[in-house]
Amino acid sequence: MLIASVAVIAIITIFAAGNLKKAGTGNGDASLENIAGLKVDIMQYGGGDKKVQDGSYVLIRYTGKLQNGEIFVSNLEEAEPFGTFIKQGAIIEALRKGMLGMRVNEKRRIIAAPEWAYGDTGSGDGKVPAHATVIYEVHLLDIVE
Repeated sequence: MLIASVAVIAIITIFAAGNLKKAGTGNGDASLENIAGLKVDIMQYGGGDKKVQDGSYVLIRYTGKLQNGEIFVSNLEEAEPFGTFIKQGAIIEALRKGMLGMRVNEKRRIIAAPEWAYGDTGSGDGKVPAHATVIYEVHLLDIVE
């Protein structure tokens, strides 16, 4: 029963990730959406052949906000960019899914319902309350190989 449940979840996840679609908004922005509770807007297109995929190690600048605009995290003022692997467990699912396919110098806005972010408990530091929708603005600086 557990194996069947895991297989169904894996199939749904693969199907959802494969069905992200670009939809132009007419103003230069585009949106990648089709996963319930997760919306990804392209604010600036990147370039080059490399794209973020599961397992990539990336360097980013980011800001995380609540829906009321309150910033709960940002590394824009730090000397070094944030480096992380794009894989399950390394970052919240909203960022992992929302950054897939990004190219260097691309900027995205990722709007995540609680189930894609900090869920029923909120963040451990108390900056994000339980059941909060969060908005991340991410600038991909590099994909390190």
